[in-house]
Amino acid sequence: MEVYVESYMPRPELLIVGHGRIAEVLAELAHTVHFSVTVNDSLATRESFPMAERLVTSDLDFSQMVVGPFTYVVVVTQHKGDQFSIKKALAGKGPYIGLVASTKRARLVFEYLRDEGLVEDDLKRVHSPAGLDFSGKTPEEIALSIISEMVSIRRGGTG
Repeated sequence: MEVYVESYMPRPELLIVGHGRIAEVLAELAHTVHFSVTVNDSLATRESFPMAERLVTSDLDFSQMVVGPFTYVVVVTQHKGDQFSIKKALAGKGPYIGLVASTKRARLVFEYLRDEGLVEDDLKRVHSPAGLDFSGKTPEEIALSIISEMVSIRRGGTG
């Protein structure tokens, strides 16, 4: 008798915090590469995120945001609450945290997190700008660069 053993790897999850065209395309692409997709945003709708398995629309304090070892997080809100969702993501042990923000906005988020006592080793876990650098300009290109970076990290690639 021969026995074949296949390792079981849980399906990775993409947790998107925010809405907008980048978030919508990100959800579509993540679904295409077999991530489960959760969107946490008060303005998220089923029409905007038809591929999402879960929409969280009533989580103003991010208490419903669970970041497990297979949870990839991308924050695309670009408003005054970004630092709270990043802080919550850093409390988890997910393999990827991406922040879609301008250089100025990212700097402000990182300054806030430092003031909250987070150390540089924690902040180094946040990819900002999120995504591989192939100079994407459109929401579709930016989302593709982020998914590419996530897949590279998941599969041990060099990007």
